[in-house]
Amino acid sequence: MIVAPRWAHRGLRALPRAWASISRAALGGFWYQNQLSIAQVFTEGILAAFDATQGTVDVACLEALAKDPRWKRWRPYSVFVGLLVPAIVPSGFRAAQEQTAIAQARLAVALERHRLARGSYPEALRSLVPEFLDRLPVDPVTGQLMVYRREAPNRYVLYAVGLNATDDGGAVAVTKTGAPAAKASLGDWVWPTAPVMNRLTIAEGAD
Repeated sequence: MIVAPRWAHRGLRALPRAWASISRAALGGFWYQNQLSIAQVFTEGILAAFDATQGTVDVACLEALAKDPRWKRWRPYSVFVGLLVPAIVPSGFRAAQEQTAIAQARLAVALERHRLARGSYPEALRSLVPEFLDRLPVDPVTGQLMVYRREAPNRYVLYAVGLNATDDGGAVAVTKTGAPAAKASLGDWVWPTAPVMNRLTIAEGAD
């Protein structure tokens, strides 16, 4: 909750009573309207983008929030939202990455249990249900199953398609120096079962 600072109230006491009432109402309106704007951002953008039941993140919803003209142009009733949105949206993208890592870790554990029980990794992820998983976690960005390929009885590739929602063939986005491009919208999010040889080089600072 946003509360008007004490100095504002002290200054108002020095004004004539009528003007003080008007000024207090105007100042209160400023704070309450900013509270309303913040609530709208969380309701229309943040809460709408996350589905805790399915474990998905609506990237398009977050991108629309970042581009919403209501928060990009300066207005007295959206001062604080204009400061919050640039930080909130990247946090949402990061949450999608973290949710992907959690889903992939669950799949990796189930795949390893299958290998120990059957002597090899399965041909398809659906073979893990119901013995090793109650249900398959999905790619948080697309809501579809993760991309899985068994390349040998003891080797597989597992990845999500990343923020661009495009299957790049398991390519990991890196900078020209070879460093991971964690903020890039290109490339897939690959579970590190082995050194990833498939790389997608992007320009420094690309997103």
